[in-house]
Amino acid sequence: MSWYLLRLCVLTICAVCGNEAAPVRILESKTVDWWSRGLANPPWRPIQNISSIPVDLIFLIDGSGSVERSGLNSFLSIKSWVKQVARGLNSSKGNVQMGVVQFSHHYKNLPFNRQKMLQTVLHLGACLDYQCFDYAVDHMKIMGYTTFIGAAINKTVLQDFAKSRKGAKQILILLTNGASDDDVSYSSEIARGKGIKIFSIGVGDYNLNELQVISNGEKDNNQRVYQVSSFDKLSSITGNLHEEIKSTIENPGCQPLLTPIHGNLSCSQANNVGSVCTTSCDHGYSLFGSEQRICTSYPDAWPTWTGSISTCGACRGKFDLLFIVDSSSSVGAKNFAITKDFLMKIIDTFEIGVQHVQVAVMTYNRVVNDMWDYKKYQSKDLLIQAVTELYYNGTGTKTGQALGYAIKHKFNKESGRRMHIPHITVVVTDGRSQDKSNFSIFAPKLQQLSNVIAVGVDKADKEEVRAMASKPKTSNYLLENTYWDLLSRVRNMSTQICAAQTRHFNATCPSAAMVPGLNIKCDARNKVETHCTVSCNPGYKLVGDISSTHCQKTPQGDFEQCTYKCLSSGGGDAVWNHVFASCRVG
Repeated sequence: MSWYLLRLCVLTICAVCGNEAAPVRILESKTVDWWSRGLANPPWRPIQNISSIPVDLIFLIDGSGSVERSGLNSFLSIKSWVKQVARGLNSSKGNVQMGVVQFSHHYKNLPFNRQKMLQTVLHLGACLDYQCFDYAVDHMKIMGYTTFIGAAINKTVLQDFAKSRKGAKQILILLTNGASDDDVSYSSEIARGKGIKIFSIGVGDYNLNELQVISNGEKDNNQRVYQVSSFDKLSSITGNLHEEIKSTIENPGCQPLLTPIHGNLSCSQANNVGSVCTTSCDHGYSLFGSEQRICTSYPDAWPTWTGSISTCGACRGKFDLLFIVDSSSSVGAKNFAITKDFLMKIIDTFEIGVQHVQVAVMTYNRVVNDMWDYKKYQSKDLLIQAVTELYYNGTGTKTGQALGYAIKHKFNKESGRRMHIPHITVVVTDGRSQDKSNFSIFAPKLQQLSNVIAVGVDKADKEEVRAMASKPKTSNYLLENTYWDLLSRVRNMSTQICAAQTRHFNATCPSAAMVPGLNIKCDARNKVETHCTVSCNPGYKLVGDISSTHCQKTPQGDFEQCTYKCLSSGGGDAVWNHVFASCRVG
């Protein structure tokens, strides 16, 4: 299991809860890397692409007399093409470093640093942006004379690639328009033996077999070999060259899937393209999402899995879930780690996202630690990784203060709370509240906004735990002797959360609460989300306060129709939205 550290910015502020100021610590996550529990067999393999791994690439450019004699614009075409290739490889991000070497003649018995016709125009990493690279290429002047490709490859490998970064993919792009005046097999074999991938581009009167040997070590193998008839045709191969370079570097595959805690995941070829992954759920858990997903490749796109995310859970949910977790000194670091495991196992039973379940987390002791809001994490893998990074700290158990903070900050649109869908709060504590007055005020208020499931562990005050729980108490009240016991209650807890969601949608609005004497037509039987149209009998018109109604105006300015909507309070009750209207003789 590999977890990546979160970089956190901690800001201490004060939030007013009741009549006293509650110190609050709000934590903002700067970066959260992908987290996975992994797959035992076969193991996920790393995904590499040209934007995420270091690449050191050198252009080896023929500046011999044959290029010079082929026309005034030939070398200009070469320089233009080199710049075009460089831009297509996204070198401006710094992960791709470029170098340029020009060659023609080789003087026997002279060291490389005295070879005037084997010159490094641009060292690897010398330019970090296109402007610098283009300037160096534009000011390159053709040398003329002979064509010593073997010596040029040798110089580039021994001198220029010696400055390559550790672990970088090394690529050499050779461009020439003639046969070599020296042997190319030995130097190119050395280069390939060092892992350097060689792309050979022949223009005009080149030796094809020679280029094949340079790139592949054998004749009649055109892999990484390109041919054009003239220098002004170089741009025609740029696109294919880019794709082949990327395919040489990249190791395409789908992002590893998150293995369900309450099930198993088996894949035919790990996360390679074509792999079929099948999810099965443990006894007592149902599968939501796709049972099978296939890693599929698409044109001009990175491979992705077919189907939808697989979840082993108790129900398909759409609600906002708030965890309020005791992190006081009585809990201890070991038990807090078990609590995090408990939270992860519960989260794993639900589909996560704006169309499913959103999760916010608070921890508390003598202060409130506001970890994140509902809208922060819209994918399960990032959410679970964030839970693993929750830290344990503090002394004191101000439960009332924490409940008050939640009421003030976790039920507004700014927090990502979705209005009129179920809200469920899970409170986990092992102690007695040290702020009784706040507790007695805020515990019943929270129940008006949310279905509260209260979990007491070890020496938790049983009466306080019961007081926090919503009705029916038997469904929202849980006591355990140890934190380890929590882990055996995950399925029960998920079922309780599902039951709270069901109670929300089964709640009804009382007909007696409607304005009497009106003609009211409803599209359902007063359940949550029911719409009722209000109108007057013939001969009457509807009047009311426009600021409080959903009425439509007639051309004469009268209100002729209003709409009731049955809304949830969030705490399990349902009420009509307010429509103040009456009928009078028209």
